[in-house]
Amino acid sequence: MDELIAYIRRNPGKLNTAPATAQNPHVGAAQAPERLDIVHIPYKGDSPASADFIAGRIQLLIGTPGTVLLT
Repeated sequence: MDELIAYIRRNPGKLNTAPATAQNPHVGAAQAPERLDIVHIPYKGDSPASADFIAGRIQLLIGTPGTVLLT
């Protein structure tokens, strides 16, 4: 997590994430005190977000365990 936060600090506004950092306690907790500049891209579920992650349209995907295992 420390490496991810350091990367985001070095690249403000350049990291697209999905589905929602607020729904993930780890990134949400890390983002709140740090006020990291992450671009939130809303998706209607893990499947469309996973497709865009694989295609390289988003750089960070924190999904459910089932989705991550299938990706």
